[in-house]
Amino acid sequence: MIENLSTVVRTLGNQLVKGDKHFADDIYISPDASQDTANVYLTIDAEGKVISRTTAEVATDIGLGGGGGNYMLKAVYDEDNDGVVDKAERIDVKVRNNSGATIYKGSVVYLNGAIGNRPTIALSRANSEVTSNSTFGITIEDIPNNADSYVTCLGTIHVLDTSSFTEGDVLWLSPEVWGGMTTTKPSTPAHAVKIGIVTRSHPTLGSIVLQIQNGYELGELHDVLIENPTERQSLRYDSETTSWKNKTVEYIHTQGTASNTWTINHNLEKYPSVMVVDSAGSVVIGDVNYQTINQIIVYFSGTFSGKAYLN
Repeated sequence: MIENLSTVVRTLGNQLVKGDKHFADDIYISPDASQDTANVYLTIDAEGKVISRTTAEVATDIGLGGGGGNYMLKAVYDEDNDGVVDKAERIDVKVRNNSGATIYKGSVVYLNGAIGNRPTIALSRANSEVTSNSTFGITIEDIPNNADSYVTCLGTIHVLDTSSFTEGDVLWLSPEVWGGMTTTKPSTPAHAVKIGIVTRSHPTLGSIVLQIQNGYELGELHDVLIENPTERQSLRYDSETTSWKNKTVEYIHTQGTASNTWTINHNLEKYPSVMVVDSAGSVVIGDVNYQTINQIIVYFSGTFSGKAYLN
């Protein structure tokens, strides 16, 4: 019977692979017969049938939490045998879906909080700052509401439906479809979040190399300070704080009451240039007196109403 064998040999591609007995009724399969653990096992079930199990399943048997904790039997890509993964195809993070509905496989999601020691996720969309600026990854399976699963945040994702894309397409977060992707780069006011690139176009076996690059708002730059922005403001450098700040650079004064003396409080914090027009739209020359960097008084020879343009 197979459980009495000390070794087993099988063909893996063009290579013969030798496995040694690990413990009762288990024979492991490994590319390197000198290793003492592996990530796929052959075992005998209660009916005497040969079945395979993963490292996570074997880990459960020996009390290591089935791979759900912080343990692994062997780092699969531990080439220097120091117990640390040397290379990996992708990085997955365990998350909780508390969005109120199932999030389906292949959806783009963002982080929206945490619960039960897990980050929580919801569907991303590029039509707003809140639903795009924390875009985190792509789901690798359907996740029911209030269930835990994994999201890939970096690397290659396989077995996706990429049939609507072409190999080499650059993918962006969609501003129209929740959790969707598009080959058209969103423009303002939508938010441009780069998702990755298509490496295989296929209805079931498609693949994407994921490298999320969240776009930035102007006010998110480290040397820019924008407070209470209003229409027609611009950025001006403030040497005292070594930062760029939003400032009003022009001011339109409306003189509703006819007068030969216009007092204008513009608050531009400078001595602006001034152009005055009367109610008929004709330019009128006056005597401009700068009282402070925020106030001027303009004197005219006649009385009239109109507008003054300061910049």
